[in-house]
Amino acid sequence: IEHLSTLSFLDQAKVVEQRLEKRNGASDSKSRGSALQNAVVRLLSTKYHSMMHSLLANIPVDAIVTTNYDTLFEDACEAAHKSIYAIPYEAVSQPNSKWILKLHGDVNHPEDIVLTREQVDSYDDRRKALSGIVQALLITKHMLFIGFSLQDENFHKVATTMRTAFNPQSNATIGVGQRRFGTVLALHDRPFLKDLWPDLHMLPMDGQGITMSIPEAARLLEIFLDRVSLEAST
Repeated sequence: IEHLSTLSFLDQAKVVEQRLEKRNGASDSKSRGSALQNAVVRLLSTKYHSMMHSLLANIPVDAIVTTNYDTLFEDACEAAHKSIYAIPYEAVSQPNSKWILKLHGDVNHPEDIVLTREQVDSYDDRRKALSGIVQALLITKHMLFIGFSLQDENFHKVATTMRTAFNPQSNATIGVGQRRFGTVLALHDRPFLKDLWPDLHMLPMDGQGITMSIPEAARLLEIFLDRVSLEAST
């Protein structure tokens, strides 16, 4: 485990995938996904969503993007009697409908779950189209990032493409040093992220020299989102 942790998450997944296939045998043609993808499905298949999911489900926004594999946000929407479409698995049939873009697949579609570097690099045309949706949101909206580490390789590629299209030397209205395309809600201050992402506004729960444990910061984030939901609904 100690040596495995020295690898990137994508390479760790590849090693685990190879070990599982060596132990269990390669997946047959009828199997939906690899042994690792199906192991992820078993671990994340639950119907018990958290308070955080409920708070997010009640914020009045129409477009959500996630790299998570679970369906807990959709479950929270259902519990709140809010319809939601999961793209690319469901067609948005009603105008102004709430939808969630499953950028890396989900537990209902094991074969689409992105875990390894090969899976990241071998994005097919459908995945590229999904990335195009994210690019459009970055350009036309101010996005709110919650529980996102900003370490996803595909998001980096999307953001780089967007920055190239709207560089600070042009007459565009977005770019590094100009309009910020999103706000990151984080539990703790991560100062180096400000250097890597000058076009994002960072809002840590433990900012201004305040030291918090993870549970304390998570609770403050819940309170903050509850207030956001209240302000956005009035």
